Amino acid sequence: MKNNSIKIEKTAGTGFCFGVRRAITALEKAAEEQGSIETLGAVVHNRQVLQRLAGLGVSVAGSINDVKGDTIAIGAHGVGPEVTEEIRKRNLKIIDTTCSCVHRAQSTAQRLSKSGFFVVVYGDVNHPEVKGILAWAGGNGMATQDAQEIAELKPMPGRIGVVAQTTQIPANFNEFLKNLVDISLHRNSELYIVDTLCHDIRRRQESAQKTGG
Repeated sequence: MKNNSIKIEKTAGTGFCFGVRRAITALEKAAEEQGSIETLGAVVHNRQVLQRLAGLGVSVAGSINDVKGDTIAIGAHGVGPEVTEEIRKRNLKIIDTTCSCVHRAQSTAQRLSKSGFFVVVYGDVNHPEVKGILAWAGGNGMATQDAQEIAELKPMPGRIGVVAQTTQIPANFNEFLKNLVDISLHRNSELYIVDTLCHDIRRRQESAQKTGG
């Protein structure tokens, strides 16, 4: 008789990354001190955690216009500078739980843009982290996971600075960079690459690959 049972192996380092854990801890502390707290969007994509936080007094505001109190928390994914500025204009207190890795990607995108580079963010164009990073480039850039999209720009930028969404798979990012290098060499473009991948996530992915054989 054929055995159709499924074997499940648990890899090392499972659970939330340090950035998300830090954000959750900060919200728990704020809720304890203030009684209630609002976050700009969901702090984590996990229903059980959101329900637990809601029980502590943490609610989710879909936009700045939805904020009812005087304090708003920014999640681990971060936001663009225009969002932060709008919050300040409304005299709201900010609890910033943006992951340090995301902060680095944001500041790198800003620095590259100010230095004259067209900023390419390798990642999911619809992800809030990617939108935030791109916003720090001041409109001088794009998000994509397909190097060919850059080649099709008219004209293709002469100076390209590349950063990555922090949670992207390293092997996929490397393949993207190889394709972009090939394209750039044929266009005489200057290419500047900064590795902004989260090393915690990198270790987890490597561990999962080893566990899976």
